[in-house]
Amino acid sequence: MCWPISRGQKCSGSRGAAAPPNPSGVKGVSAATGENIINIAGCPPHPDWIVWAVAQLLIGQNIPLDGNGRPTQFFSRKVHDLCPRKDREKAERLGLDGGCLKELGCRGPETKANCPTLKWNNGVNWCVEANAPCLGCTEPTFSGTNPFYKEL
Repeated sequence: MCWPISRGQKCSGSRGAAAPPNPSGVKGVSAATGENIINIAGCPPHPDWIVWAVAQLLIGQNIPLDGNGRPTQFFSRKVHDLCPRKDREKAERLGLDGGCLKELGCRGPETKANCPTLKWNNGVNWCVEANAPCLGCTEPTFSGTNPFYKEL
């Protein structure tokens, strides 16, 4: 049985464990309790992801999970694969409309989430549409030890 545990921080993407380095030895809920959990990743997680997971459990539906305990409904495709900018010319610098931000440190090619299609604030916007690179906040390695932006 899976227990729905939604945490409003990046830790849920990695089963609740802190990204390296972890000097305090933080453990995830699954490791601490020995129970299977559903991780709703993101910093913060999208409210629709949380509501959907709770609704599925209330109606008795099984929720397929990926290797990190995240619902595959939302965390099976890479952000870059869904991004409307992926086939555009690369952006030369941050803050300009339209270009692909991959070369400027966007973590969309490694990040699994449906942010480009679901968007935030009732479908108004998401990180890349706001001309900021994807920071990979749904991944177990977030925030990690690498800088968010690449120097040019």
